[in-house]
Order: sequence, then C-alpha cells, then structure tokens
Amino acid sequence: MSRKFKIYYFIILTFAAYFPNAKAQIDSAALEKFITFYTTEHNLDRNLPYVIVDTLIKKDEIYHPLYKKTLAFQDLGNIGSAHRNAFFNFDKEMGFNFTFNPYETYFKKPSDIQYFLTKKPYADINYTQGQREFLQFGIKAALNLSPRINIGGHYDRITNEGFYVNQKTSGYYTSLFASYFSKDQRYGLLTSFIRNRGINNENGGLRSDSLFETLTGTDKSSDVRLTGTQSRYKSTNFQLKQYYYLGHKTWEYTDEDSSAIIQRNGFISHTFNYHKEAYFLDNLLGDTSYLFPSKLLDSTGIFFDSISARTFTNSLAYNLWSKTNERHQSLVSFSAHHQVIQTQMQNYGENLQNFWGEFRLERLPKSDNNIGVSILAAYTPFGYNQNDIKLGGDLLFRSKKFSISAGLSNQLREVDYTLSRFYSNTFNWTNRYSKINVLNWRAGLSTRGFRHNFHLRFNQYIVANWVYFNQNVKPQQSNEILLVNTLEASKTFQIGILWLEHNFFLQASNRDYLRLPQMGGNIRYFLHTELFKKALEIELGTNINYNTSWEAYAWNPAARAFYLQDNYTIGNYPLIDAFLNFKVLTAVFFLKMEHVNMDWTNKGFYLTPNHPIPLRAFRFGFRVRIYN
Repeated sequence: MSRKFKIYYFIILTFAAYFPNAKAQIDSAALEKFITFYTTEHNLDRNLPYVIVDTLIKKDEIYHPLYKKTLAFQDLGNIGSAHRNAFFNFDKEMGFNFTFNPYETYFKKPSDIQYFLTKKPYADINYTQGQREFLQFGIKAALNLSPRINIGGHYDRITNEGFYVNQKTSGYYTSLFASYFSKDQRYGLLTSFIRNRGINNENGGLRSDSLFETLTGTDKSSDVRLTGTQSRYKSTNFQLKQYYYLGHKTWEYTDEDSSAIIQRNGFISHTFNYHKEAYFLDNLLGDTSYLFPSKLLDSTGIFFDSISARTFTNSLAYNLWSKTNERHQSLVSFSAHHQVIQTQMQNYGENLQNFWGEFRLERLPKSDNNIGVSILAAYTPFGYNQNDIKLGGDLLFRSKKFSISAGLSNQLREVDYTLSRFYSNTFNWTNRYSKINVLNWRAGLSTRGFRHNFHLRFNQYIVANWVYFNQNVKPQQSNEILLVNTLEASKTFQIGILWLEHNFFLQASNRDYLRLPQMGGNIRYFLHTELFKKALEIELGTNINYNTSWEAYAWNPAARAFYLQDNYTIGNYPLIDAFLNFKVLTAVFFLKMEHVNMDWTNKGFYLTPNHPIPLRAFRFGFRVRIYN
C-alpha cells in the first residue's frame, strides 16, 4: 500500500472511532435533541432560515461532479480533466471575466460555503476508490467555538491515472471559513480562503480512433498525439464580508442577566474579495503536432506558457427586509461594486478597473395562492466592462397543487478578456468585438403536494454577436442572430419499492457555430427498501446517461479552448452503470460497476472527439456524517 493511501486510511479510521457512539438516525438530524444547521451567504442576505443537516441517501454513488451538476457535458475521458457544459445556459455575473475556465465545476467558491450552527464538531467524510489508481477523498469539518463563532474547512482530493497514455489528472481543492455574530446581533462577519490547483496530463487524443475501436476488453489502448504535455492551474480566493444589521434594540431578561438583541430588518454590508487565477501549459518533450500551429516555436518545440489575472473587488450593499409574516418575505437591495484588475500574459500585461451598481427586489411567497416577484437591474457606467447591462424579472404563482413561473431578462456584456487579447508561444490575437447581447424569456411549471412532483422548464435565448472558436482555433464573432431553445423535465415514479427517476432535456440551435446534442438525459431505476426496523436502507439499481449524436467541439490545450470541428460525430450511445447503496446509521456505502455495456454494440464512445470515455471499471466508496 502506498504512503498516500496509508495517510487517507489513517484519517478515515480516526473519524471512524467516533462512529460507534453516533446516535441512530433514520431519516434526518431533525430527530435529534440538538440539531445541526447550516446557512450560506445567499440565505443570510435574504434572512432565510438555517437549513437542517440530514443523513438521507442522496445519489451518493454519483461521485463525479460533472454528473452531479450537469445534464450533458464534454470532458477528456477522465475525472478532473478539462470540460464544458453541453446544455446551453447564459447567465453571467456582472464584472470582469478573464477567461473560460475548463475546470470550473471542480472549483470551490465563496458562494458555495456552508456556515454551521452545531453543538458538537461536525464532519462529513467522502471516500471513493477504484481501478486505474482512482482516488477521490473529501472531508468537510466545522466547529462552533461559541454560539456566535463557527470555523471550518472543506478539502477535496481527486486523482486518476486514466485509461489511456498520458491521461493522469490530479486536483486539490481547499476552503477554510469562519463566521462571527455579535451577542446583540448587530454585527456579523463571514470570511473564507479558497485554494484550487491541479496538474493534468494532455495527450491530445488518440492518433487512430478506428484502430482503437477494433480492440475489446478493459486493457485496450492506443497511441496518443502528445506524450509530454501538461496543463496546470491555480486559483486563490480570499473574501471578507461584514454585516451591520439595522433594526430596533429590544431586551431579553433571564434570572441572572439581561442583554440587548437587535430585531433585524436589514443590513449594510461591505465585501472585499481577492481572486487570482493562473493557467499554465508545459510542453516538456517538444511535441509539435497540429495542436500547436505557431511560427514562434523554436526547433525543439519545447515551451512553457502562462496566463493570469488578479482581481480586487470591493462591494457596498444596503438590504432592507420586510416584516416576516406567514404570507411572504421580501427584500430591497442596492449595491455598488468597484474592481481593480491586473492581467499578465507573455510579454504583455494590463491594469484595468470596473465600477457598476445593482438593484434587486424580491418577494418570496411562503403560503399557497400567493405571488412571488424578482427584479434585477445592473449597469456598469465606466471601466473595462463599460455599458454592460443586466435587466431581468420573474413572476411566480404558487398554489396548493402547482407553481407556475415566467421571466424575461436581457444581458449586454463584454466578451471574455482572452477572446479579445491572447499572447502565447503558440497563439496570438488582438480583436475588437461588439458586446454579446442575450435576450432570454423563460417559463416553468412544477406540481406541489404530491409524493414525487413533476418539473418542467423552458428557455428561449435570442443572441446577437456570439463569439466562438472556429475550425482554425481562432475566436470569431457572428453578425447573425442566434436562436436557442431548451426544455428540461424531471419526474420520479414510485411503485412499492421500485423507484423510477427521470431527467430529460431537449435543445436546438439555428446556427451551425453553436452545436448542441438535441436530446438526452438520465434515468435512474432502483429498488429501495428498509430492513431491521429501518436500521438498514438498501438501494439496488442502474443509472443510464444518454444524448443524441452531434458534431461535438474538439479540445486544444494550447488555446485552452473547445473549438469547432467537422470530422467527427459522437454520441447516440447509452452509458450504463450498476450500483448498490446501503445506509447504516449516518453512514452510506456504495458499490458500483461503471460502463457495464462496454463492447455490447459500439467499440468506442466519446464525449470529445478522439478522447474515449473511461472503460468498464469497479468503484466503491462511503460517506459518513458525524454531528449532533
């Protein structure tokens, strides 16, 4: 056993020592005397209640972040590799955006951090292992030093040798966080530090797909285009947010003392955020394929590229909440934001600024036969993103049996910085583009009050000035109107112990430069039962992912871009997994055989041209939550 695995086993066994003393839980921590809660920055801004931590089985065998968070995607055939979402969505945050991040789904972000309220130390441990030196380990831990101070951290480690030559991925994702609220509830503080980094080998894809597809079995392999190329990435984020709560002071009396408590009706906040992102490409052996078509390469072809940006953002906000009642909860928010930006590429750097303001109005319904409203207006009067605009509004009607929503938004924004300016050993361009203009209208329908509800959501995007990477791996702007329609639907059926979960999508684009799989989704069919007076829960079933065929984008690591290609059509092949989950107390264990249908019909299947998906492999893992 390697030293790396011995360390992980030691950590796991250390926490497992607490397991025999854990109190039995059937469904939720809500059954305990002392309940463990958490909240997020989003919920605090809206005065929403803390959320109860539970221990239900929640698709724990789906450990892969891309399968958890996306309906369809492209990656390079290995967990942790470069990827893009193949289901269309456009909803960008205001402010500066440096470049497309091909590892974003794996990254930790300040908005995702959970701040806990717990009587005893909280721990959430995830572990998955399998063939091909695959390891995924994660631990989230939190501790309340007092009822007002919470500290914690979240660490994830992913590594996999992969199934093909020079395919190894290795990622480290860490967040440290703390929260504080004064005794009188007048002052609050959230702070976080995040570090994301990784090293991924780039093999450029198979040299011969046809030769690979003549092979069978779980040991098949083939020559690749690159053998000494690596992509590396680093991202650092520090955020500090201070709340000064508004409201009248009241007094709470006890037998021994009395204290002042603020009855909150809003807040004034200041947020400071520092973000640095850097991407590197190391061509260690001088590979000179068509992936690196630059005249600047020396005779050996060996080079090292990097691009980076640092962003300092200060934000001031004023939020006013309505008085909480049984019908609704509302807020009005005004905020101003200032950014200082520093970019750096090969022999080129810039110092930039941004300033913008935002207004929000939200009415959140809390009872039946009620209407919800959400309005957003934002504008950048000066800076790199000058004249960027974001306007939107949504209406929601909630009844006892269903909820229906409709919305309209328009976003005018500057293209990503590296689409306009890019300087490296292999690619160089300077472009002036018009702002991308996206009009989106949407509608949704959800049933309520049933054991398993139905959800339907439609979006139409009308896009002008779309920018994409063409077949020559160069950014290009279209002067045509792009129309994209998407439809999502989900429904679960239950027949006794048989569960049938469905998630489907349809989408269509009227222009060839935006390519999408037209149909696909996921079905998860399983048997769920409880034994030994509900002390043991078992799930046995299968998970199937599918999308129709399409001319998917190719990947170029030198440009860090997915670009158009016309030589390969991929898809139209189900990916079938079989799994067994079982839960004892607060621990969930799973056994999983992935890609069981390998070689049944097709001999090769790809999510990205020349990059086959993983071969059939066995995985096992567990999740243990230790808390009050």
